[in-house]
Amino acid sequence: MKKKNRKKEFRHNQKDKKVVPFKIVQPYQESFDFGLDWEEEQEIEEQLRLLQEKNPDEMAVLVRQMILDVQKEMSPEEFQLVQKDLGIEDGFLEYLQAMSEKDSRVRLSKLKELVSLYPEEYRFQLGYLAEKNDFFTPESYVEIESFLELTMKEWKNTGYAGYSKEVAVDMLEGCCVIITYYLMTGFYRKALHLVEFVLQKVGMDLPDGFEILVLATFNTNLALEKLVAYAKTLPQDDEIVQLQLVMGYLLAGDFAQAQSLFNHLAAKNISIAALFSAPNWIDVFTGGEIETDYPIGDIDLILESLNLLYPVLSTRLLLQIQLTTFADDYLIDYSPIGLKDMSQAGNLLAETAHYFTLLNAPEMAGIRMDYVRILFHEGDIKKVSDFKKKTEKQLLALPGIGKGTIEKLKQNGVVFKKSK
Repeated sequence: MKKKNRKKEFRHNQKDKKVVPFKIVQPYQESFDFGLDWEEEQEIEEQLRLLQEKNPDEMAVLVRQMILDVQKEMSPEEFQLVQKDLGIEDGFLEYLQAMSEKDSRVRLSKLKELVSLYPEEYRFQLGYLAEKNDFFTPESYVEIESFLELTMKEWKNTGYAGYSKEVAVDMLEGCCVIITYYLMTGFYRKALHLVEFVLQKVGMDLPDGFEILVLATFNTNLALEKLVAYAKTLPQDDEIVQLQLVMGYLLAGDFAQAQSLFNHLAAKNISIAALFSAPNWIDVFTGGEIETDYPIGDIDLILESLNLLYPVLSTRLLLQIQLTTFADDYLIDYSPIGLKDMSQAGNLLAETAHYFTLLNAPEMAGIRMDYVRILFHEGDIKKVSDFKKKTEKQLLALPGIGKGTIEKLKQNGVVFKKSK
């Protein structure tokens, strides 16, 4: 995985989540006569509210279409009045239209223009930085620092509210973008300062996946005591937490404790030992082919959790070798049962590499990691060209895949098989 693409993985849950604010839905319902009685209106509003909570991406598509449909039926002057009544911010429709662009370059250009026109509009800034994929430039650093200043200003205005409060959702997701950027580009101390500030303000009221950023930040700063203390606040049987602890002890030079934890983890999930038994296991993050005598099961989430440590892991050859030694020792000493069957099952590491290649494809920008996983494992989408073999209806039948995901894939240039 290329460094500049790793950021996308940790913003898949963020990018489209708040494209459309829920506040415009109810005024929309109240502003137009659908010929419904009060109970029917209440039922529709409740369905919309549930949709916003369960599938924000699909909600965004629905409301965007509602707005654009209304716009088509009115003159510009009439629609300006409706826009004012609905409480739609200046530039918001342009933002929707920018996000609907299929060409990523056009999309990015329009978002950048919106940022220049509305520099104080936080959502536009967040959308632009989440869309960008060129992070290793002096310009990007200036943009992130400016975005950090705006984020702190906006978040302070909410009283530093937690993620459970809608007013602070965008700002905390913005913090995720900033922390990820710092980790990718080696500004580990900056990442640490921001992580600790967020934890101090909101405790555990955080966006999904923020704990991975915290663990990675403590590891990149070689802050073992902080890592161990924070890990105690998380589920103790969580494999991601345990593997981050293994990495923490390795980075601290405590190989004995690292191996003890590794053995405990491998006993729960043999695929972890199988992965690290490959001498070139680090190449899995760049989509490279890896050879091992043992198959790898579904450990995508575990691998994703290590992505932010890639800059550290890739430069520490001894650490790479030590993990392979741990794996070899475990497979020899602790797992004689089932190894014959495992070897007969074949090598699945190539499939894992294909998964990461798909995950980092430009066409997957803005698609949540769990949705990519569903498409890969249950939809049999192993590469972008496989979409041409599937109809939209086939993919909509997959659990969790809604119209919002399909719409986003189309915007990214994905072509589906035509329905007969």
